[in-house]
Amino acid sequence: MTVTPQCLNKFTSVLRHVGLTEMSDTEEWRYWWCREPSGKKKWKTDFLDLNCKGNQKSNRGWSPLHLAVYFGHTAVAKLLLEHDADVNIVNSVGDTPLHRAAYTGRHEAVTLLVQHKADIHVINAEGFSPKDVARNKDINQLLEAAENHENLQTHKEFLSSVRDGNLENIQGMLKSKKPPDVNKTDEFGNTALHIAAQSNQKEVAVLLLQSGVNVTAKNAKAQTAIDFAYNTPMKQLLSVTPVKDIPKLPHHWEGILLKKSRFLGFPGIMGSFGERGDASSGVKRKGMKYLDNATVLGRESEPSEFVIHYSDGTRHTFSFPPKELDPVVKQKLFNILKEHITFSTHYTSQGKQLDGTSQEIVSMRSVEDSFKTAEAHHNLLEKKINKMFEEATHVQTNSASSAGIVGMMEQIEDVMNLFKEMTLSLKQCLTQFKQQEELRQKQLEEEMEKSRVLQEALHALATEHHELERTIGGKKSPPRCYDTDDDEFYDCDGEESGEFDMDMKSVTNFDAMSYQSADSGNFPCNKSSNCDIPKNGRTKLPVPMFDRNDFSIWSILKQCIGKELSKITMPVVFNEPLSFLQRISEYLEYAKLLEQANLSDDPVERLTYVSAFAVSAISSNWERIGKPFNPLLGETYEFTRPDLGFKIISEQVSHHPPVSAFHAESPHFKIHGSIYPKLKFWGKSVEVNPKGVITLELLRHGETYTWSNINCCVHNVIVGTIWIEHYGPMEVINHKTKHKALLNFKQGGWFGRDLHKVEGFIYDSNKQKVKALYGSWVLDMYSVPADIYEQHMSETVNHQPCQHKDKMNGSNNEKDDVTTKHAVLHTYDLHIRDQQSVWKCRQRPSHSDQYFNFTYFAMSLNELTEDVAGKLAPTDSRYRPDIRLLEEGKIDAASEEKNRLEEKQRTSRKERKKKKEEWTPTWFKLGKDQYTGKDTWIFTGEYWDRNWQKSPDIF
Repeated sequence: MTVTPQCLNKFTSVLRHVGLTEMSDTEEWRYWWCREPSGKKKWKTDFLDLNCKGNQKSNRGWSPLHLAVYFGHTAVAKLLLEHDADVNIVNSVGDTPLHRAAYTGRHEAVTLLVQHKADIHVINAEGFSPKDVARNKDINQLLEAAENHENLQTHKEFLSSVRDGNLENIQGMLKSKKPPDVNKTDEFGNTALHIAAQSNQKEVAVLLLQSGVNVTAKNAKAQTAIDFAYNTPMKQLLSVTPVKDIPKLPHHWEGILLKKSRFLGFPGIMGSFGERGDASSGVKRKGMKYLDNATVLGRESEPSEFVIHYSDGTRHTFSFPPKELDPVVKQKLFNILKEHITFSTHYTSQGKQLDGTSQEIVSMRSVEDSFKTAEAHHNLLEKKINKMFEEATHVQTNSASSAGIVGMMEQIEDVMNLFKEMTLSLKQCLTQFKQQEELRQKQLEEEMEKSRVLQEALHALATEHHELERTIGGKKSPPRCYDTDDDEFYDCDGEESGEFDMDMKSVTNFDAMSYQSADSGNFPCNKSSNCDIPKNGRTKLPVPMFDRNDFSIWSILKQCIGKELSKITMPVVFNEPLSFLQRISEYLEYAKLLEQANLSDDPVERLTYVSAFAVSAISSNWERIGKPFNPLLGETYEFTRPDLGFKIISEQVSHHPPVSAFHAESPHFKIHGSIYPKLKFWGKSVEVNPKGVITLELLRHGETYTWSNINCCVHNVIVGTIWIEHYGPMEVINHKTKHKALLNFKQGGWFGRDLHKVEGFIYDSNKQKVKALYGSWVLDMYSVPADIYEQHMSETVNHQPCQHKDKMNGSNNEKDDVTTKHAVLHTYDLHIRDQQSVWKCRQRPSHSDQYFNFTYFAMSLNELTEDVAGKLAPTDSRYRPDIRLLEEGKIDAASEEKNRLEEKQRTSRKERKKKKEEWTPTWFKLGKDQYTGKDTWIFTGEYWDRNWQKSPDIF
């Protein structure tokens, strides 16, 4: 080996830098270095310690190799490594030479260290690997390539050991710091378990099962490991199913982002606070978003920014302060955010994983079979041992018989083999018992985690209520109205899809507001003909409803945090005596608006009526806090109203996920749609997201309109008075004329400002505003030319709504109990010139509060009269016994029937699964919407033939 003077000088300076020697003469070093023959290393042990560590203040704990790669002296580093310097030596903070070379961006030094088998996975005292501290993109790519190469080599060695049955090597690799992935596949898609089954390595298969290998994994030809097994013991062994892991509790994280807003990461939640003290106590939260199914992305154009896309379609852009921009800290935040997303997604999707068809992880039959196999081996072992004793006795009596000795040795070998087989069977039993225990432990951990989430939700609720009461109680001046739209969220840029700008603040801002619910079930009424009490159908139910105050909703909902309520069996006391299919029919209570739209010759006026109809469709939801019954799969509902000129048919076409399809028609219009209701409980509120597109056809004009339902939130489900609000954007599109209505259902502000308010504009095909729409989804809607509306709004300083003066039910009896508190409703009638009233709600019965706050229209939905009883399909909701019993006030009987129907539905689903049959709806078929391009359920038209032979038996 040739050592240049320049290299030797650098080597001398490196050794002197760590305090190894005081010698400075280069020639002397050359003499000591070069005097030993090639291949001998005695000089190193006699004279030099190449792994010594610095003793000076500036480099204490650093070795010569640390310094050489840190300053880029690659030749010196090569010299040291060729003479057995420790490539993985660590300094006082746990850094290896590879950490230092990666940090300073020494590409050649990093390559040299990797070639000499430097550990690329080693973690320093701060918890960072060499790749984590690398600030150079090329270094990162180099280390990543080295890591991939090392993983590939490890995986090849692991699969080779599995194929050869090398248990010792497999155990060593699985116990190493960087164990191989047991579920990783080869070029044919085979996992280690496939190879173990193919090679009949039963002991290796047991070890892989204990290590959590996926038994159900399929290779490129869709074959599982059990397909490779060619004998019964191996097939029995592979029948064991591994237990699913649950995500660990993610790390708590907090930090400063743009404008010094304090962001705090609780498990699965992104919250923002103005001060560090607020973040610690959990009060004065500025905003909060759940991270289930969210994604986090960086921006190459702006390294200081990153974007979080939430599951509700919103996204927020965050920025690091310039002084705080550290790539390592940024990457650490990304990793923690991903942990929180995984955690939140797991717990919000639990409802999807629980199904009546789920089976036990390990059946007792499998365990019994394993014990029987072990018992059989035991019996054979006894026989072999007895025979061996006989052979031994024979050998003793005839010691000259060599054949007897050979026979006895064969018997001993057979005994040893039986011992192995029995041990293997017992190991399999042990594995199955362990997995049963793991399953129970996972379930226990999940229950404990739900309990912890519940405790945090209650603590946050109590704290916020206390702070609000203290804040309001300390004010002596009359309360003023505050609009939450004025609260600016400085820390993130909300980027919404669509043209309409809406406020996306968390509903938790309104949890503590003092909205009073009407105890008497009153409802507003206008003086027009629209307010006439309908003559069709009954005006009350058979018996008044029970008192819900006798039941605790919290005892049920505390078990449902983060789950879909459609997957949870709720007691009937929280239901109203209607199916969700019947609730859909309430969309058409104001179908006369569509008739007026069809008779109009003005496209703007037609869109005005259609938009008012879309708003009126949810007006009956006010004060309706009872949950409708989940429809059974195949359940239908038919409703005809000759006085309103329409008939409607709906069917439950899917159960998981729940999908309800409907079709209505009249001489003036056809309307159809599919509704995918998503309900989630978030600790203090229930969120309802009725996904799906509604399509309307006006027959006289050949026009098609589409829109989607908006979100609904039920507040104060734990404490306080329950109240409901709808919020979000609604877009109603005329696909023929290209006119469009953009409406904003506003969230309520402090002290009720903008509660139930709806406002927006109609745009022509040139995207010019032509008409303004405003009002309340509870009370009324008005229209006025857009220019007059904007002029009025610019000239009027105060836009305070007017309180609705009428009693909220039909009764104006002044002798009503004055102590009864009613919800204060506001009408947004601005009394602008040229203003037109488009829609006003009808009056509810005076006794509505005694009958689930039903409207007159809702009262008639479940009525079963003699003239229709023989014409309805046997699957019609009116025939559901649980709904009928609840309507009659028989709660216990209704609960029993509800459980019976659900159990019958589960049994039918299991039978279909065994027969590998798919459910096919009777009256609807899946197709494409020609305007939205999305899948939708289309009515076949066969229902009106009234041939019920195809109707399933569901009741």
